[in-house]
Amino acid sequence: MKRYFTIIAAAMAALVVVSCRSKEEEQVIVRGITVTPSTLTLDAGETEVLTAEITPSNATDKTVNWSSSAEAVATVSKDGVVTAVGSGKAVITAKSGTKSGTCEVTVMGAATGVKISPASIELSYNESSTLVATVEPEGFVKNTAVTWVSSNPEAVAVAVDESNPLSAKLTAGSTKGDFTVTVTTVDGGFSKECKVSVVGLSANGLKTGPELVAFLQQASEMEATDDVKLAADIDMEGATLPQAVSFKGTFNGQNYSIKNAVITQPLFAINDGTVKNLVIASNCKLQPATLEFAPVVGVNNGTVSGCTNNALISYTQSVASEDYQYHLIAGIAEVNNRDGVIDNCTNNGEINIQANDRSDAPTVAGIVGVSAGYVRNSKNTAPITHNPGYAALKKGGIIGEVVGGAINIPHQVGGIVGLFYNRDVENKAGLTDRGIEDCTNTGNITVTALGGQATATCRAYVSGIVGEISGGYIKKCTNEGNVVLNHSSGKNTNVTTDKQMFVGGIYCINLNDFTVAAGCTYPACSDCVNKGDITMDTDHTGAYMYIGGISANTDLENDATKCINPLISGCVNYGKVTGKGYGKIRAAGITAQTGNIHKCINYGTIELGENVLANANTGSFAGNISCYHAGPGHELVDNEAYGNIKLNNAAMAGGLVGILGGRLGEVAITGNKVNCTIEGPAGSYLGMLTGYCNATDEWTVGTSESPCYVAGTIKLGETTTTLTEDNYLSNWGATNSYLIGWDKKGDHDSANIKFLK
Repeated sequence: MKRYFTIIAAAMAALVVVSCRSKEEEQVIVRGITVTPSTLTLDAGETEVLTAEITPSNATDKTVNWSSSAEAVATVSKDGVVTAVGSGKAVITAKSGTKSGTCEVTVMGAATGVKISPASIELSYNESSTLVATVEPEGFVKNTAVTWVSSNPEAVAVAVDESNPLSAKLTAGSTKGDFTVTVTTVDGGFSKECKVSVVGLSANGLKTGPELVAFLQQASEMEATDDVKLAADIDMEGATLPQAVSFKGTFNGQNYSIKNAVITQPLFAINDGTVKNLVIASNCKLQPATLEFAPVVGVNNGTVSGCTNNALISYTQSVASEDYQYHLIAGIAEVNNRDGVIDNCTNNGEINIQANDRSDAPTVAGIVGVSAGYVRNSKNTAPITHNPGYAALKKGGIIGEVVGGAINIPHQVGGIVGLFYNRDVENKAGLTDRGIEDCTNTGNITVTALGGQATATCRAYVSGIVGEISGGYIKKCTNEGNVVLNHSSGKNTNVTTDKQMFVGGIYCINLNDFTVAAGCTYPACSDCVNKGDITMDTDHTGAYMYIGGISANTDLENDATKCINPLISGCVNYGKVTGKGYGKIRAAGITAQTGNIHKCINYGTIELGENVLANANTGSFAGNISCYHAGPGHELVDNEAYGNIKLNNAAMAGGLVGILGGRLGEVAITGNKVNCTIEGPAGSYLGMLTGYCNATDEWTVGTSESPCYVAGTIKLGETTTTLTEDNYLSNWGATNSYLIGWDKKGDHDSANIKFLK
């Protein structure tokens, strides 16, 4: 019986299983649903039909229920018809059973507003920034066009980005103040303002070309307390810089460079403040727009310090003129007035001048063209080349000319200073409170002042440091560049002219047009050194040509005033001094013309060419310390003469002085030492003290307390004599004695002339 019930139960269970499997085979459930399209963009009011595909396709129940996540944006009917209502995004869902599919609907509608970012902004002069507009609702506005308007386009310019009209670049001008930039939607006319405050110059320093331009445009309005600086190199990308009419504040370049600029006029027309540490890069183009030009400062009444010019300084006369033309071209500043200071400035830019018309008169300088103030610690390293023709030129590596000189004075060329002019014109007195200190020239100076005409219209004053100086002083300056003046026609003929030429290692001077007051108003030159070779080639014989290792011509010969202090003291020449051509040349290791000379030393060789005009005191002559020395009141004290002298034509040469002139009774010639070799062909007059003495009065060389010492060798023609303690006074008073080549009077005292052992 028990087994029977067990069988019955198993049979019933099997019937139940069979029954369940039959029902599953009858119901096909939904396994997935896909809505097409899956994304949809509509304008408000538009409709679109969505379809829902159910998988599997033989699902038992294919009923789809449609719904919208945001009916304010889009609705959907029971048949899947989507209607766009308003701007925004909605998700349309199709659901069947437990499965669903979606379509993301974006509805583009009308603008409801606009935003601007940032809402306010501060700009420095010429600084730029970007504004961005957002039309609301963001991303759902069909027409996003906007307009941009500045309340003052000159103060704040607006430039729309063509690739993104919702972005605009703002650029401040040069006007301080608060301005607005307004953005307005085309759709709906919604507006928003950005407050733009133009605050002036950047407190962090100028970094861009537009900022530098803005500064120069505003500089004239600044006060002495304003302090502006560069914070980066400024690349002007070939743009032309404007000019500040005046400046009272401080402009500090911080040794950054202005690059690729076109500079046609001084950046600061008048500087009453400080301009410092500014570099003009070598790739700048200095293109004078007028006849007076310098890239940094026009007239300096303040301070220009630490500035460097690396750009080419070039002038070429292109049009001949019947009228006198005055040109002023310089590398840093045009004019440095009496209250001005030029300190620690450097010119590395080559100076190249071509001015061949006789009416053309450019003043050219590496640093400042015209100066009556201080020039300190400045340096010229670049070559200076000038072909003036018959022009009247003033030119210098550092200073060209000083205000107040006559317009027809000759041209000056100097590695450091062309003409230093520090005088009281009304009282006709030189002033000694301004000068040139610690300056150095290493650039070669070459001037080709064409000769060959009977009436040349120019004089040349060419020097390593100062072309011409009137008043003031020169102290601790060094010239290492070679200085060459070519005043030869190349025709190998004598040409008569009254235009003198001057070449000096340190300076030249001409004071013929100025009556000097008592009290040593002449410029003092002290502790200067020349290491460059000094050369003149001339065929003009109507006037003397002067060459000196330190000074070419002190021009004190006709002045009766005895200076309180030495004119030239503590100076040393190492350079070779050469005069050649067909002219009358006065050459010396220290100075070619009369002056007070104390404690100077010449080591440089002096040589006159084979064709220089010879014989008598109307010809050519040379001396170690002075070439022509006359009194009264002009001292030669404690100098040392070691430079060998060579004459290649019969002329006059003295180991100490080439010629001693008249009125020697008051001339102090004491404490000097001479030890050199003097060489000349037969017919020359050679003496270890002087080649020629034409004094008609009594004079004495040395004193018992301070005698003069001599030694050396004289080579006259085929005869060579080395001085000894036994022979050095032989023939004293006679022609061709070892100490005086030709003595006009012949009865001078030799008691205080000692042999240098």
